[in-house]
Amino acid sequence: MSVDMVTINSALVFRDSSIAARLYDAVGSGVVKHEENFAAWPVDDTTGDPTEWEKTITEAGAGNTTTVITDKAGGALLITCAANEDDGVNLQLGQAAGESVKLDGAYPLYCGIRLAVNDADQTDLFFGVGVTDTDWSGGITDGVYFASPDASGAVNFITEKNSVESSVAVATLVDDTFVTPEFYYDGATVSRRRLRGDRDGGCGQ
Repeated sequence: MSVDMVTINSALVFRDSSIAARLYDAVGSGVVKHEENFAAWPVDDTTGDPTEWEKTITEAGAGNTTTVITDKAGGALLITCAANEDDGVNLQLGQAAGESVKLDGAYPLYCGIRLAVNDADQTDLFFGVGVTDTDWSGGITDGVYFASPDASGAVNFITEKNSVESSVAVATLVDDTFVTPEFYYDGATVSRRRLRGDRDGGCGQ
């Protein structure tokens, strides 16, 4: 992998030299960014809740739904769910800051994550940007995101506006195999990349 330095909207952008839609970093007066490597997980000293994320937990079954840093090279967040169907956690960045992403005009956006699940066809998975909602599995009104419904392992890429969605299948999850769902908005259109996978142990719910 090598990195190119380019200028986008007067900002200095570091992007993949082979995949122009994969941005690694950007510097400039108009740049807003968040990179989470999960090498640390800032939490409230009293409650243990993450201080950068709005967290909604469902744990109707036995045990607890937990989100903890695990000792994986490069950092990783391990999500373990309670025992009932649909137990899990909904995490949205922002806390009191609210919704800070808007796809409008000539302002590019890159969004990506590297993840794995230990039971691909028994996991509900949602990742991307969207309106504030405590349960994405019930549907949201506006967003651009990847979704893998329970009992299938299939991954769909979804763009949604005013509860009207467009969906395209992009991949199928495999147990204990890392993938990188990512998309890029260039200021006019949204493009997504087929998920890249590599065998590297389990980390998921």
